[in-house]
Formats: sequence, C-alpha cells, structure tokens
Amino acid sequence: MNTKERTCAERIADEFASTERIIADSMRGSMYPDADEYQEGVEIYGIRRTETVQFQLSGGGPADYVEVKHRDGEVIRVEYRFSDWFDTATLEVREDSPVYEWAVQQFELLQEVGE
Repeated sequence: MNTKERTCAERIADEFASTERIIADSMRGSMYPDADEYQEGVEIYGIRRTETVQFQLSGGGPADYVEVKHRDGEVIRVEYRFSDWFDTATLEVREDSPVYEWAVQQFELLQEVGE
C-alpha cells in the first residue's frame, strides 16, 4: 500500500472545489434566508493584508515581471513571473539572488519618493 500523501499541486483542484462549494452554499443562504438549508457565513481563520509592487521588465508575449510583496513597507517575498499567451509561471526569488537585491533596492527607492 502506498502511504505517500498527494502533493499540494495534486490536491489543489479538489480543495478549491470543496471551498468553492462551501462559499457558494453560504452565499446562497445569505441571499435567500428562507431556504431549507440556511448556511451561516464562512468562518475566516485569519486576514493578512499585503501589497504588491510589480516591476515590469518586458511586455506583450512573452512578458516578465519582478514582484515585491510587502506588508507595512517590509519586504516579505520577491517573485519572478514569466507570462506567454494565457500561461504564467511564478518563481520565488531567493534572498541570495541579485534579482532579490535589485528588487529590494527598487522598492526602497519607491518608498523614499513616496510612491
């Protein structure tokens, strides 16, 4: 018997479908309080607000971007995105990469000028 767990990539479609069903039922219940199976609102585990600054390096097809995700002015993640006609891939940029250092510098410059 194979006891290996499925990866998140293998599970994500099923998990999303389940979440979508729960939220749809909750919204239907909220919209139609006389329904037989009224659902309470969906419980939110937590809320995290982040913002993203995108440095676009090229456009069209293909296009690439470096995105800096931050919270309260503190960089929490840098990602590289490559897009080509209805397809996009994302790669987290490691802190020891020159791209990470460059992105943080650009972000800090924006902060200084109040953008």
